[in-house]
Amino acid sequence: MNQPKNIDWDYLQGIFRAEGFECQGWLNWPLGGELEESRRRREEAFLSKTERLVPSGLAWMKSHRDLKYRPDRVLEGARGVLVTGLGYYRKDEIDSNPAGRRGFGRVARYARGRDYHKELGGRLRRISRRLANLLPGHRFRAFTDTGPLDEIWLTEASRLGFRGRNGLAIIRGLGSWVLLGHIITTYSFEYNPGEVETGCPSECRDCIDACPNGALSASDSFDAARCISYMTIEHKGELEYKEALGDRIFGCDACQEACPFNSNIAETKIDSFRRDIAGASLSLTEIARIRSYKKMVEKFAGSVLLRAGPVNLARNARAVASNFELE
Repeated sequence: MNQPKNIDWDYLQGIFRAEGFECQGWLNWPLGGELEESRRRREEAFLSKTERLVPSGLAWMKSHRDLKYRPDRVLEGARGVLVTGLGYYRKDEIDSNPAGRRGFGRVARYARGRDYHKELGGRLRRISRRLANLLPGHRFRAFTDTGPLDEIWLTEASRLGFRGRNGLAIIRGLGSWVLLGHIITTYSFEYNPGEVETGCPSECRDCIDACPNGALSASDSFDAARCISYMTIEHKGELEYKEALGDRIFGCDACQEACPFNSNIAETKIDSFRRDIAGASLSLTEIARIRSYKKMVEKFAGSVLLRAGPVNLARNARAVASNFELE
């Protein structure tokens, strides 16, 4: 097969579609004009924020603070970033029951199937290898959200989508039910993006009102320490806002369920996201029996639930059980 010396955008889209990706954006590097001014403001704000106290579970943010908005520091000679994502929306029986199911803890949608780091990362690495074969002499580095770059910024700057008032990326056709990934490259693609929504309606506060613990505000500030997702996954030690969990044992979808941009989103076609590992809910009794990381791996191998660990998961289960007793 003849290999192209150059790859146009249509050809590139075909490569991404073959791996199940339905959206692609491109951020040219270095930036100029308003994009560069915006990047500098974000970088300054982030550096200032990480110099102050951050929640203990997010201390890792400081480890790559100087890379957050600098693709060229992650990959020498970077000429741009390919930005993409996989939709993960699915609806299970428990999602139609806000009160939950007594004796069970609710799991956020993204965590019900296979660990997205593995699924998304594998697909991106295959694309990177294919591009490296097609474009000898160029380098490609793939990342999911474990990488140092701010993927919400990448989504906005590439005009693939925008940052919602809930702090999540919103992409046409996928809403915020999307898991982001990107590939930094030394090859410069040519792409002119179409028109995209630029933000949430100024009067909309649906996600703010829906947040169970007041983590969101109209000023677009975000209090991570009050976020149920942070509390149930990253936070170590006892929970300060146990009642706010309701029946949530891992993560929280409340702000996404309330978002108008998430109306009429089709369920994911990705088999590994549809096939249960953790599933939509967990038996609190079974979670109480998991006393070690080894036992947790035996039950949830391949699931992002392992990120919480047995201690946090058992703590969450106790809080959910207590909330059912308060009913």
